[in-house]
Amino acid sequence: MDSDSSAADPFENESSVEIVPDSDESTESTPDSQNDKRSSRSRERQRYEWKREAQKKARNFGQTYVTSKGKVLAEKKFSANFECKCRKKCANNIQEALRKTLFKNFWDMGSFQTQNAYLCGLVQQTLPSNRRPRNSSRPPKQKINHYRFQVEGNSVIVCKKFFLNTLQISDGRLTRALNKVMLGKPAGSDDRGRRAPKNKTSVEQMNELLNHINSFPSYQSHYTRAHNPNRRYLAENLNLRTMYNLYLEHCLQENLRPVKEATYRRTFNNSFNLHFHKPSKDTCSKCDSWKVKLEASQNEQERATIKQQHELHLRKAEAARESLKRDKLKAQQEEGFYAFTFDLEKALPFPVISTSLAYYKRNMYVYNLGCHEMETDLGYMYVWNETIASRGSQEIGSCISKHLQTRASTCKHVVAYSDVCTGQNRNIKIVLFFMQLVSSEANEIDVIDHKFMVSGHSFLPNDSDYGSVETYARNKTIYVPEDWCNIITQCRRHKPFHLTKMFRKDFHSVELLEKAITRRTKNEDNQPVNWLKIQRIRVVKEKPYMVLYKETLSEDFPFAYINLKPKKGGRPSLLSNIPTTDLYSETRPVTAAKKGHVGPSSTAPNTNDTTPLMDIEEEEGTEH
Repeated sequence: MDSDSSAADPFENESSVEIVPDSDESTESTPDSQNDKRSSRSRERQRYEWKREAQKKARNFGQTYVTSKGKVLAEKKFSANFECKCRKKCANNIQEALRKTLFKNFWDMGSFQTQNAYLCGLVQQTLPSNRRPRNSSRPPKQKINHYRFQVEGNSVIVCKKFFLNTLQISDGRLTRALNKVMLGKPAGSDDRGRRAPKNKTSVEQMNELLNHINSFPSYQSHYTRAHNPNRRYLAENLNLRTMYNLYLEHCLQENLRPVKEATYRRTFNNSFNLHFHKPSKDTCSKCDSWKVKLEASQNEQERATIKQQHELHLRKAEAARESLKRDKLKAQQEEGFYAFTFDLEKALPFPVISTSLAYYKRNMYVYNLGCHEMETDLGYMYVWNETIASRGSQEIGSCISKHLQTRASTCKHVVAYSDVCTGQNRNIKIVLFFMQLVSSEANEIDVIDHKFMVSGHSFLPNDSDYGSVETYARNKTIYVPEDWCNIITQCRRHKPFHLTKMFRKDFHSVELLEKAITRRTKNEDNQPVNWLKIQRIRVVKEKPYMVLYKETLSEDFPFAYINLKPKKGGRPSLLSNIPTTDLYSETRPVTAAKKGHVGPSSTAPNTNDTTPLMDIEEEEGTEH
């Protein structure tokens, strides 16, 4: 999960989806709010860019504008040399320069409501002190308006004509603003556009619609929270049309009147931030487990403990990501520092053909280990199929050794990042490959750091690389391993992947190295070594047979030491002098059932299958 406020409850309202109020303000955007976190699925409306908004703004500022019908309306201009002949002698009380200032200040407000409130504040309405007898031809006067301007803190009474001419407003606008105050409405209130349309969806229908969308289980990706904390995901097999059809069935069963599909779709887009496609970075099993425990627990102390454990877990994940960013920047700036990430892609099946019979056949698989350079953002792919080698730790170590000997032999310091798969990455065999590299005179590597991402939060650049491969492979027909190689090399035009085919002779065993060391379960401080908790491993040329490790990526904590020197006395052999042997001496066998399934149905016309012949045995060969 990405970084979030430590004070917030990470599981609060986890079972329901946040609903965004259905109003203009909920999706309105201004230039200052472009970096706000999006709270709905739909794009935010850029109201400040609308032509109608530009017209409204120009009208409220008294500027020239063109109506929606194409009519050009002139700007408001100050009327100079206005002669007022009333008995109040308005022109003598307020000079022309002051009138111009009052005019400018009024239109600079730029808000219709603010201007109307200002007008209401300048007009005092009183009851008539006496009434002249009239016939019934017209109703008696109900109020008297006293118009005034504030001049240097003093209230100067003027006539209505002088008042309207100074501000260049119509009698109708002033009358409407004052009438609303007489009706008890707030000064400056604007009721235009506030009436509900006749065909508006009822509140009951909207509540039923919202409840139906909320009824679908959704989950939060723990990796996209930093840039979109409100986004949630629905099942991959859902889509809006399927959801609407289910809604129609629900309304039919409950004898309810359904809304139109357009209303359902608009509500889904504007009031929810839900997505159907599974994020490339999946959820964390530990976070999900804590969520379940938190929902089930009724004990406040137990809930506090769960939240504390979860927060610590998130901080470790964030620390790993920050460490990755720092090392990437360091690799780009410092010569002799090489940083890369590595990961094994999911097994790539072959053959992949469109015939329905293929759904009932067993596949064989191609394996692809990707190494992603942090400095150049280039991907290097090491590819083999299951008849050549398996996908254990020694196969991974062989690929990494080949990569570093090719790409980092002149670097002094190497940093590798990977996930925490103990069977493939976090084990003594990988450490021995690194120790032999730093002890070798064939390269200049002095230090190798192996850092592990937090379990469940181990999204690496390799995942994006593999996404390109798998996207390009969609709807492609694949007969033989060579087809996967072509897909890998062709899937990217910008910064294409560098592919290396791995053969049986390229995979090495560290069996002799393991015999030359003593695997100790306690460190130099006599503390037990828990490989499952290690987050950083370091091997140094100046400290042969010594493994440095930490259970954190923080630079503030010191390394602990594991001494691998053999128990027998005498001077230990140099690790660089201990040879590695071939991991496989012959082609790997596969089962008889799989051999039968990849027979005639997978043969493509005019295709030369370069896959080695396979021996047959009853059970799968064991992985190394």
